[in-house]
Amino acid sequence: MNHDSQSSNRIIRYIENINPGIAAAAVFFLFFILPFLTMRSGTMEGDMAEYLNNPLRVIHGDLPYRDFWLLFSPGEVLFPAMIYALFGVNINIVLVFSIFFSSICGLLTFKVGRQLTGSIVYAIILSFMVYYDGSIRYYCGPAYDHLDFLFLLIAILFYLKYLGSPKVLYLFLTGVSVGMAFFFRLYEVGPAAVAFSISIYFNSRDNKKPLAFTAKEIMYYLSGIVLILMLITFLLFDIWKPMFFAVIFDSVSHGTSMKIPFWHECIEAFNRVRECYLAAGRSGHFPVNGGVVYGILVLVKDILAYLTPFAVIIIAFWYVFKKKFIKRELTVLLFFLAWGIFSLPKAFGRSDLMHLATATTPLFFVVVLLIRKSLRQDKSLKNPVYKFISATLITLCCFSLLSFPAQLKNYYDFYKNYRYQVRSDSGRLYFNNAEDADNANKVISYINANTGSNDYIFVTYWYAPPFYALTQRKNPTYFDSLIDVVARPSESKQNSICDDLTRKHTKLIIHNRKWGFDDKAELQFSYACPVLQKFIDTNYKMVEQFGKYEIYAPR
Repeated sequence: MNHDSQSSNRIIRYIENINPGIAAAAVFFLFFILPFLTMRSGTMEGDMAEYLNNPLRVIHGDLPYRDFWLLFSPGEVLFPAMIYALFGVNINIVLVFSIFFSSICGLLTFKVGRQLTGSIVYAIILSFMVYYDGSIRYYCGPAYDHLDFLFLLIAILFYLKYLGSPKVLYLFLTGVSVGMAFFFRLYEVGPAAVAFSISIYFNSRDNKKPLAFTAKEIMYYLSGIVLILMLITFLLFDIWKPMFFAVIFDSVSHGTSMKIPFWHECIEAFNRVRECYLAAGRSGHFPVNGGVVYGILVLVKDILAYLTPFAVIIIAFWYVFKKKFIKRELTVLLFFLAWGIFSLPKAFGRSDLMHLATATTPLFFVVVLLIRKSLRQDKSLKNPVYKFISATLITLCCFSLLSFPAQLKNYYDFYKNYRYQVRSDSGRLYFNNAEDADNANKVISYINANTGSNDYIFVTYWYAPPFYALTQRKNPTYFDSLIDVVARPSESKQNSICDDLTRKHTKLIIHNRKWGFDDKAELQFSYACPVLQKFIDTNYKMVEQFGKYEIYAPR
């Protein structure tokens, strides 16, 4: 054994001997402090703007689905609305709470990992993979609401308790936790809910329990879910019909309307490497510079990210058929495997890494379980197929962990470069461009100077900061943003927006007619919304323009 190997073993032994509580606290602190220090850095546009704007509708007395557009489960908007109600309308407070609960997700992932592997080292590896390369990172980052994943982790902990001490109360509590997760997301939680049922069935059959007892166990689990769903329906009785249609059916149509090629982020990464290489050559520098190397690493990582679900699923089934797991290990493996498999269809509907992360996140648990298994029991195995499989798993793990230093660099860049303040009574943001920050401040000042607190304004621009929340102004229409109107063009939607703008005597429109998605002609505002654009041109006039923000007032 060489000196480097001895040193590595000493480090691993040292970490394993750390008090688990101290290790968990350190993990939580790291997951919390870095996003907290940089949470106000950025424009908070797009999905984040909706996340911060929509709760204001609830504060103003509106309800989702009935009064404003929402395709997610109601917790998506009711949680930040509760924060607004308790602490006042301030977007920074919502961001702090969101980061706190995202950090709890990282902490619970650590706890689950330690229970699965019995190792602090593997628990840390798993938590870093999930937090920095899973759905927490890709879906708007830690400052977004990830309470669906938090409740799924709680459900997993109850289920692991059941596997260790088979009391049906734990199955009921597992179902209750899954039901709470449904309050925040449907199609992300659904695969996990089905995976629990499958895992409970196979665990019961492996232990040779009677079929009637197996059915009883599944019913205890499902009763927990049904109880919460019935409670949600009762509390939201006034909107349960439009909620049912929006969350179950309309959300699918919206998501698939913006379908993009499966490998498109790899293609974009390749084009960036090519441009960087050509630019270096044109400038007379050595073509293979730091930028090119970094770009190649990103390209390889993106390729592996797209390959991860398929590689892990194939390898996991190879292990299952080789019968390398005892009953409890197999039960746990099948749960995470089924969760990942059933999450894949959603990723095919919108094939970017953000949506693919809903499938890769549960499969990260499988990766760590398989690596732990191989390094503990199969060190002497010389089978080249096995060696190739082990190398593949370790490679996927290592490239996933590269997201951590990449995120450290992003945090450093945010902290260093985002120095230009955008400020209002309802929050503060920092931009990395002085002109953009100045223009956003001018928009906020113009809104405050020319409208009252009960007046209506309308923001069409998807890439705008959360102007509604920052100014506490009302939205006159059903739509917080026009992403759905652009993704699924409809004259009736545009006419209803025009009617609302007129009926509510909308004082200002913050607009940009050139915005769109994916550089596709059919996904540009000017192409998809001609009726609305004509209404604005006819009934409103541009009174100010601050950079990309066009301000319109009634003629």
